[in-house]
Parts: sequence; C-alpha cells; structure tokens
Amino acid sequence: MPVPGTLFGYTEAQLAKFGLWAGLSGLVLFKLFIIRQLVRSNKLSPVAARVLYGILVVSVASILAIVLMLNYWKV
Repeated sequence: MPVPGTLFGYTEAQLAKFGLWAGLSGLVLFKLFIIRQLVRSNKLSPVAARVLYGILVVSVASILAIVLMLNYWKV
C-alpha cells in the first residue's frame, strides 16, 4: 500500500533534490558539448581549448562549493 504524500515511495523533497541534480548535470554536459563544438569548429589552439575547459571546471567547482557550504551550515 502506497504511503500518502509520496510518489513511487519518494517524498516531494527527495524528488526535487533528484530533479535539481539531474538538471544541473544535464546543464554541465550541455556546456561541455558546446565547448567541444567551439573547439572543433574554430580549430582553436590547445591552449585556448584548455582555457575554455578550465572555465567549465571552475564553474562546476563553484556549484559544488556552494552545495557543500549549504550542507555544512544546514541552510
């Protein structure tokens, strides 16, 4: 018998958290695809490609840092 207030046994908060992580992961993969296409189509130098990939890594690291801080301080 299903528990009231759940969907497939998951609460609304659990589904929202899953959706948030799935959406952020999809966004990062989409950005990676865009950068890859830019590097290939414009025949960028390896240094320029590393700079673009580095910017992507820094943006992902900042998102993870925010999540870790929010979990640490229980906001």
